[in-house]
Amino acid sequence: KDSAGSNGYVTYVSREKAEKDGIVKLVSGQSEYNAATDENSDASASSTTGSSEWGDGIPAPEEETYVYIGTAATEEGPRDSIRLEGLQRFNRGLFIIDLKKVPAGCGMWPAFWLTDEHNWPINGEIDIIEGINYQSEAKTAMHTTNQCTMSHETIGHATGWWG
Repeated sequence: KDSAGSNGYVTYVSREKAEKDGIVKLVSGQSEYNAATDENSDASASSTTGSSEWGDGIPAPEEETYVYIGTAATEEGPRDSIRLEGLQRFNRGLFIIDLKKVPAGCGMWPAFWLTDEHNWPINGEIDIIEGINYQSEAKTAMHTTNQCTMSHETIGHATGWWG
């Protein structure tokens, strides 16, 4: 069981420990992080094209700063990992996330999700992006408890359906 209570086999560590162990890096001043030249990286988790593109044909900004997330070597678990959490709390809004690459690899579970921090998992969560291992497509999901209900009545203007 992980240190955040989500039943994973990891120990979430501090930013300082993650930086020291090479699990996370802030990278700036270059168009793309080259994991193949980083002795602390798991190149399979973050491959590169070796060009000034992000692998999708779109040029990358020259002076971009971004977060590189690697993996921690371990002979036996649990594996050290990180969990990026927002410092600001929201109760509504439009959320935009700009991902250049999402890691993939055995045991990887990259996700961008929303929840009620005080009542998780009771009040559920909305997984906006959730990848598992080597999946090539991210999934979306809503997790709830048995007590969660939704009305079938339309209130105001709505599109789509619930059924």
